[in-house]
Amino acid sequence: MARYDKKMKTWTADIMLNNKRYRKKGFLEKKYAEIWESQKRYDEEKISVGLMERSSIKDVQALINLYLENLEGKSENYIKREKQRSVHWLRFFQENHIFEIKNLSKNTALKYKHWRAKQVTQYGDLVKPRTLNDELSFIKKVFEWAVKVGELEENLFSYVPKIAVEEKEVSYLSEEQIKLLLDRLEKYNKPLKDIVVIFLGTGMRLGELISLKVSNIHLEKKTINLDLKNTKKRYSRIIPLQSKAFDILSSYCKEKEQDDIVFTTKSGKKIDDANLGRSFSKHCKKVGIQYSFHDLRRTYISHMIMAGIEPIRVMGIVGHKNFSAMKPYLHLSPKYLGKELDVLPF
Repeated sequence: MARYDKKMKTWTADIMLNNKRYRKKGFLEKKYAEIWESQKRYDEEKISVGLMERSSIKDVQALINLYLENLEGKSENYIKREKQRSVHWLRFFQENHIFEIKNLSKNTALKYKHWRAKQVTQYGDLVKPRTLNDELSFIKKVFEWAVKVGELEENLFSYVPKIAVEEKEVSYLSEEQIKLLLDRLEKYNKPLKDIVVIFLGTGMRLGELISLKVSNIHLEKKTINLDLKNTKKRYSRIIPLQSKAFDILSSYCKEKEQDDIVFTTKSGKKIDDANLGRSFSKHCKKVGIQYSFHDLRRTYISHMIMAGIEPIRVMGIVGHKNFSAMKPYLHLSPKYLGKELDVLPF
């Protein structure tokens, strides 16, 4: 009988069949738990008369959970994003009464795409195409993994129809905007200013910076050495330090042990990326601009390109392994582009 979990605020299906208890947690509504119970009764009846065999994994949610449990070696941010994507798929499966793998088809991804495209985010907007494409890639990875480890024989999502995404010009902060923002942070939030300066001087990803340890910083060589487990693409790389970034990191590394995280909260805990992002956005709005933390990485790359640094060199610093990843950054500001055009002989 379905019962409500007050702590988790979800429903649990709970039934006895042939002296065996079957339970499943995490249903968002009571009706979904009851539907699962009905389907379990029906399946047990088919098994009892020999019309169906038991398999190792036939439950969609169990398969997704098993995939998430086997993400060892991935970064914390990667695992967090995968778990967020799983939530939307599990809700889709529940709302469409899809609990068993046998109920899936090659059209399931298409149905999900139409269903998810109508969802409204917590900010009141429709889901962005890039976000939806990431979620479609997620379910493909789940089944690829299941086939690889022998849990399933076929990947029903080997071809996932994605949404065409219009390439937009990469947004980056101008020198004037950088000065406005840093002047405000100097006055109202000095620790955040230090983090922003590090971003602007290294082009690191947010997850890389908040996980940065003293042992990753080589002050004598004026470099940051990122190891495999702290990077998105699982590649180690060396980042040269500019003078301002070097001075800030030198001061933060004092009186810290090699295994300590460089940037922490006032209480010494690891910084939450969501809280950091909200604080950054608030200060941006105060000076009349609207940017995200990732735009600081784009700013670093854009200004490096405009300064004449070879794209292949920039790729090595920021951790891009494919040149296609650099393509959106190879734009030039109108001011810089105008200078180049002035040298043409016609």
